[in-house]
Amino acid sequence: MNVPLNRSASVLSKRRKIPIEFQFSGVHNAAQVYDSYHIADSGITIRLFRIPDSETRNTRLNMVFEGEHCSRRGFTGVTLVAFGVLLLTHSVRAESKLTPAQKSLITVVDQRAELDWETALKIWNFAEPGYQEEKSSALLRKLLVENGFDIQTGVAEIPTAFIASLTVGEKGPVIAFLAEFDALPGLSQEAVPYRKRKPDGQYGHACGHHLFGVASTSAAISLASYMQQHQIPGTIRLYGCPAEEGGSAKAFMVREGLFEDCEAVFHWHPSSVNSAGDRGTLARIAVKFRFHGKPAHAAGAPEQGRSALDAVELTNHAAQLFREHTPEGTRI
Repeated sequence: MNVPLNRSASVLSKRRKIPIEFQFSGVHNAAQVYDSYHIADSGITIRLFRIPDSETRNTRLNMVFEGEHCSRRGFTGVTLVAFGVLLLTHSVRAESKLTPAQKSLITVVDQRAELDWETALKIWNFAEPGYQEEKSSALLRKLLVENGFDIQTGVAEIPTAFIASLTVGEKGPVIAFLAEFDALPGLSQEAVPYRKRKPDGQYGHACGHHLFGVASTSAAISLASYMQQHQIPGTIRLYGCPAEEGGSAKAFMVREGLFEDCEAVFHWHPSSVNSAGDRGTLARIAVKFRFHGKPAHAAGAPEQGRSALDAVELTNHAAQLFREHTPEGTRI
């Protein structure tokens, strides 16, 4: 039993023959509500809350039933059916809803799973910082070349940046994927689910960039293979994007006009849940301040001195006050 989450659907309880209509809406705001379901003619609303835990950096998922029928007598009848259907919608891939073309494409992707995991582990162990991802970039390029892609290296004058392209037919859209693969300083880690620093490592993958580049590469290869098999005209392009964390490599690539002929560019990021959409993100502007003091004799001529530490403290305090005067959504 599968209920599409993007529209209303009716489900029939075999025992009571009661039609249940789910009306779904997604909410992303400060209240942390991320899914909401209303069951028609029952007065029941089911809300799923995604609550980040700042201490463990994990995410809790809370399910709350609201309505006059949700009492201490327990969930019976309509509510039990609703609960079961809701669980199914979040745990079962609705293969019956997939077209033959979609099933074929998923099969192509699944066939790459073992190789993709091996590649991701290699990039995890490379753990190369931004603009120095030589091994990681070369590994992804090798996979793409083996699958018929043409490679441009050193684009935007960045040694580890590249563009991989494969064209089918004479005309068609340019569909692109972004691939990132940089590691961060101070996060060296063995591939185990607990804290274990590598004895000889400094850098590590904090937020899944060892997966990011590999999965984007696999998606590009799989889609290109499907297009070749079915003679669908178009160009699949993969952009190897170094230094995502603080290096702004994509900004330099955009400045060079490397994305101008793309019809669509797909981006993704590892997370605790699977979702798709066009959610916006914040742009980042980094600023460095250097504070210089002026020495003076503390007893003989203190008025001639200038304290760099005082300037740091004043700047920090001013930044705190500035937060209430910036547009909503701004982060300092």
